[in-house]
Amino acid sequence: MPEPIGPHSLASAVLVERGGHFYFYQPGLGVIGSAKTISAAYEEFVEERRKYLEEVERAGLSAFPAPSPDGEISAVALRPSLSRELLLFLAKTAIVLAVIGVIGLFAGVVVTRAIDDVAGSLARIRPISMEDVAVKAADIARDLRSLSPEKRETLLRSIAAISREVEPMADAWRNPRQVPEGSKN
Repeated sequence: MPEPIGPHSLASAVLVERGGHFYFYQPGLGVIGSAKTISAAYEEFVEERRKYLEEVERAGLSAFPAPSPDGEISAVALRPSLSRELLLFLAKTAIVLAVIGVIGLFAGVVVTRAIDDVAGSLARIRPISMEDVAVKAADIARDLRSLSPEKRETLLRSIAAISREVEPMADAWRNPRQVPEGSKN
C-alpha cells in the first residue's frame, strides 16, 4: 500500500556525508537527493521522491512492498574498504616507527657524545706521582710562611674546627659499630 504522497510526506531515508556533500536516499526506492547542507539535501530528496512516487502511481504500480517505519531518518556512515583501512594502519605504524627511530637516534647521539666527553676527560688526567705531592707540599709551606700572624692564627682555628667536626666521622669509619646478631639494624 503506497504511502500518502505530498510535499511534506514522511520518508524513511538514510543520510550519508561524503566529500562535503550530504546525500539522502531511500534504499527500497533508489531515490537520492544531495546538496551541500543537510536541509537542502533532504528537500531535494523529498522532491525527487515525490516525483518518483507520482510516476509510480500514474503507472498503476506499488512502490512499497511492505510498510515503511513512521518517518524515521537513519544516519549511516559508510565504512572504507578493508584494504584502505589496512593501508591507513600501515601508514600510521610507519610514522610511529619513524618517530621512535628519530628519538632513538637522537638519544644515542647524546649518550655517545657524553661517553666520549667523559672518556676524553679521563684520558687527560695524568697520574699523581710522589714528586707532585712533594711540590704541592712545598707550595703550601711557602704560602704558610708568607701569611701574616693574624691570618695564620685564623687558619689554625679553622683547621681545628674542621678537625673537631670530622673526627667523629673518621672514628666511626675506622671503627664501625658492631651490630649484635639477630638485630635488623
